[in-house]
Amino acid sequence: MVTFCGLTLTAGWQFYDQTIAPLEQQEEVALREATDFKGRIDAALRMIAETWVLEQGSSGIRSDLRSLHADESSSSALVWFPDRMEKHFGRWGVAGAVSRLNSSLSEPDLPGFERTYWAVELAVKNSTRDIREVFLAITEIEPVDPAIRVLDVAVRADANDPTRRLVVMNAMILSRKAEAAR
Repeated sequence: MVTFCGLTLTAGWQFYDQTIAPLEQQEEVALREATDFKGRIDAALRMIAETWVLEQGSSGIRSDLRSLHADESSSSALVWFPDRMEKHFGRWGVAGAVSRLNSSLSEPDLPGFERTYWAVELAVKNSTRDIREVFLAITEIEPVDPAIRVLDVAVRADANDPTRRLVVMNAMILSRKAEAAR
């Protein structure tokens, strides 16, 4: 009888050790991973909420800037584009934006309108921070003024000053023709 109880206890212990104990360990690991995953989800939700608040604030700023430019949309880009670029980059701490008209093409489907192609040249210090600021300013052009399309951007060394870089942004604008705006 003692042997039978010993065998029963041994078999019961082996059953527990081989089936139930691993399941309990797997459950503990799964609970730890779920808790960790929930923490990461909560952090991501906080970041999404913070981003949403920042985006709401920037949309108000963009709306204000659009209203500042609303009166200029009825005139030719030849009139307002160079000044607007100088002011835009000036707000970002980059002075001396030089705008050049590259070409102007009539828009056949829109009488009285033309597509103008521009190059805006900016001389900036040869530092990561200053170049980053210029690129951030460039990314804000289209959201602020939907008439302007940034086509490409190039960065090259300034031949006249080795401590500076030249950032050239090429843009296209659909606006009224100069003679139609009068």
